Amino acid sequence: MFWSGSSLETIWPEVKRRPFLLLDLGQTLVRFDWKEAAQRFTQRTTRPVDLTVEFLCQRCLYVEYELGRVGSREFFFELRRATGFDGTLEEVEEIFCSIFSPWPEREAILAKLLPRFTIAIVSNTSPAHAFYLEKTLPWLSRLPHRFYSFQLGHRKPSSHFYLAVLSQLGCRPWHTILVDDRPENCVGAQKVGIPAVCVSPEECLGEVLARSGLPMVGDLDT
Repeated sequence: MFWSGSSLETIWPEVKRRPFLLLDLGQTLVRFDWKEAAQRFTQRTTRPVDLTVEFLCQRCLYVEYELGRVGSREFFFELRRATGFDGTLEEVEEIFCSIFSPWPEREAILAKLLPRFTIAIVSNTSPAHAFYLEKTLPWLSRLPHRFYSFQLGHRKPSSHFYLAVLSQLGCRPWHTILVDDRPENCVGAQKVGIPAVCVSPEECLGEVLARSGLPMVGDLDT
C-alpha cells in the first residue's frame, strides 16, 4: 500500500466534497489472463505460443498500439505473424479480447464507491480492449470519465499520463486518489503529487481501502 505523505487523512481537509477516485481497470476492476488466449493461438499454429506482455512488446508493437501510434489492423497483423496463427485478423482480435472476465466482488465495491466519489477510469489499454470492455461491461460505459493510454498518447507510470488526466479533469493532484494493482504506477502518480493505494489481485479491495486512511470508505469491507 502506498500513499503520499504520512497519511491520506493529513491531506483530506484540502480535498473537495466529492474527490476524484482514479481506478485502474485490468486486475483492479476486471480480471484478465493471457493463458487461454495463448492456448487458442497454439491450437492453430505450428509452434507453441507463450503469450505474455513481454512477447507482445517485443514482437507485436504492443506498446505502440496502447499509445495509439499504430492502428488495430497493423497490430493484429503483427500478432498473427508473430504467433504463426492461420486465422483471420477478426479471429485474432476475438482471441486477443477473450482474456477478460468480470469480477463481481470488485464491481460490488465500485457500486459502494460511486455515491462517495467521482470515479475516473485510468488504464493502459488499446482500442480493441477498450471497445470490448465497454461493450461487455455496462457499468463501464456509464462512467463519464474514462482515460485510456491510446487516447492520451502516454502510458502509466509516465508523469505525462497523470498530468493529462488532471488537466482534462480540471483538478489538482490532492483532489484525487489512484487505486492500481501495479506498484510502479502508484509511484508514478506520487511523483506528480497524486496519493495512491496499491491493491494486488489477491487482496480484498474493500479491506485495503478501509485500512488506507481514505475517508468515507470505512464500511467497504462489510
